[in-house]
Amino acid sequence: MSKSEILEKQTAKLLDMKYKGEREVTWNAKILDPDNPSQKRQVDILVENDNEVIHAECRHHKAPQDVKWIEELLGRRISLGPDGMIAVSSSGFTAGAKLKAERYGITLRDVIRFNSEELDQLNISKATIRVEQIKYHGLHFAFMLKPKSTNIDISLKDIIPYLNEIAFFDEYPKLIGDLIENQFGATTPVDKKIKVGFILPFNFPLEVKNHCLHAVKITATVSREINDIDISDIALFGSPEETSDVRSEIVEELNVKNWAVFHSNGISNYCIDVSSMENHPNNHIRSVFINVNPKKKNILEIVGIKSSVFMDRIEPVAIQFGYHN
Repeated sequence: MSKSEILEKQTAKLLDMKYKGEREVTWNAKILDPDNPSQKRQVDILVENDNEVIHAECRHHKAPQDVKWIEELLGRRISLGPDGMIAVSSSGFTAGAKLKAERYGITLRDVIRFNSEELDQLNISKATIRVEQIKYHGLHFAFMLKPKSTNIDISLKDIIPYLNEIAFFDEYPKLIGDLIENQFGATTPVDKKIKVGFILPFNFPLEVKNHCLHAVKITATVSREINDIDISDIALFGSPEETSDVRSEIVEELNVKNWAVFHSNGISNYCIDVSSMENHPNNHIRSVFINVNPKKKNILEIVGIKSSVFMDRIEPVAIQFGYHN
């Protein structure tokens, strides 16, 4: 995701929190050109309800945005007809741009940024997040067959489609999780390893290349890993006249891709992309600990939950096929 897209998405999230569902906020919206309905036009952020339509356009440039961009937005407002226009610049605006926007009623918003070394300058409650991952070592699948011939002539590639159909790669981590639930506590040392093993029968035997798969035996050694998620940057959104100490629309950018905490309108929204954290094919996130601000409404938004990625990177997993009566 580009820095421009990050700015747009952060702005859209803050606007959505500002209006608390009273208006629909759409990132990267496509609308019909009022003069040529067959032509769709792109809007960075569309904010609308039954009575009002607002367009927000964002720019992530190094230099402050000048009067030319404001004039371009005036042209878009005349052409596309929104009731209001918001201009968001990550690098601020020139004096001429501010004067032009004030005269023609364009709302300006910019961003003041602080990096991790400057966080102590901010008098705000910072997020504390800790992630617990379960790690599998020596993961072994033994698929049990009821033979219809004397030769085992199938491979993992042959049965992957069947395993996907029964959501096998979603189910077995849950079963392992149940087995270790009472063996890993909050104070358990991270270097502790537990051996697990169980047989997972298939509800419906799978017919593959003249063989019948009816169960799989899974064995592994399991440990856990604890990671503290740190803040990499803090972005303070507001009007150009607002100093950092009075801005209340805040984005805490964390050091995991696509993880951020948004603060606006008395709400703290924790956005966590699970897929960005699970960087090893045999790991999964067991829990996320968040120290929330009790004075605010706290929302946890988890995205990126998907099936196990064993299908993409199968090498670390030992596979065995064998007959079983």
